[in-house]
Amino acid sequence: LKEKGVKATFYILGYNASAYPHLVKRIYDEGHDIGNHSYSHQPLTASRERAFTELNATQRALESAAGVRTKLFRPPYMTPY
Repeated sequence: LKEKGVKATFYILGYNASAYPHLVKRIYDEGHDIGNHSYSHQPLTASRERAFTELNATQRALESAAGVRTKLFRPPYMTPY
C-alpha cells in the first residue's frame, strides 16, 4: 500500500491491537484509517453489556497502541453489501 500510495481502512480486533501495538501504530502513522471490530470477534447480540465491554476494550487498546480514538465500527459477522 505504501509503495503505491494507497490508503485503506483497517478494522482491528482489540486483542490484536493489544498483542501487536507496534503494527497498529504503524498503520496509523502511515495515514490509514482505523476502525473498531470488537475485542474478540464474538457476536455482539448476546447483551448490551457484552457489546459495551467489547467495544470499550477495543477502543482502549487502539488508544494505547496509537493514540487514536476511532469513530469507525464494523460489527463482527456483518456481511458488507
